[in-house]
Amino acid sequence: MPELDKCNRCGKCCFLKGIKEGQCYISDIPCRFLKVLKNGKTKCSIWKKPYRLGIWCGTIDGLKNICIKRIDSEWEYENCLYNEDVTKKLEKDYQESNLKDKVLLKK
Repeated sequence: MPELDKCNRCGKCCFLKGIKEGQCYISDIPCRFLKVLKNGKTKCSIWKKPYRLGIWCGTIDGLKNICIKRIDSEWEYENCLYNEDVTKKLEKDYQESNLKDKVLLKK
């Protein structure tokens, strides 16, 4: 699976995100589908399911967390090999957004 090529299965991206006093944070509460293996690695119990994206993972601080692809997350996690890809994607999305705005302004 190409999505897993860089994944070291640490599970950090599968912990619920919340907001306290206007600040976003990563909680110590795992997604309800995250399983911790004996070797310390983690495994998503629904990873191969086609319906996985968008499914409810849990709620914290009144925020419903849903399952998304790691590359679509704006969070950076310590030692995650996807951080560079996420930064590149965000920069590209921003540039395309700016370009779209400039094109709309010219009309």
